[in-house]
Amino acid sequence: MIQRIQSIWLSMAFVAGILLFFLPLTGINSAGAEFILKYRGVYKITQTGFTLNSMQYSLAIMSLIVTVLSVVNIFLYKNRNLQMRICVLNIILVFSLIGLIVYASYFTFVQEEVSHTTGSILPLTIIVFTFLARRSIKKDEDLVKSTYRLR
Repeated sequence: MIQRIQSIWLSMAFVAGILLFFLPLTGINSAGAEFILKYRGVYKITQTGFTLNSMQYSLAIMSLIVTVLSVVNIFLYKNRNLQMRICVLNIILVFSLIGLIVYASYFTFVQEEVSHTTGSILPLTIIVFTFLARRSIKKDEDLVKSTYRLR
């Protein structure tokens, strides 16, 4: 049943995943030059616009996997156990995405000033929404199991 509350939580996680592709994740000030970290890599801010410095395919791939898992999980409503497992897998993948963001922003530019933007909060919101969806799926599964018991 798609109209359940977990579908709303997973949809919100999907929207937050889509926003990962449009918002900058962090800003970096290095020797007077400004850089931003987006899903495709580190961009240098110049007078004429943005220039791409390095490609981070791992960020793009991980963001895509997390976003796709959120939307696919909505349509697995007939198999609640699989839904709960995918929620846990998605949370683990988001933690690894956070690790990649930290690595790309703090260890690529050593001892530089890193400022966090609204895009850096999005992986945490995906974790919260996915956790809330898993909790709702678990409640539904417990309700179904309770109806099977003999009284």
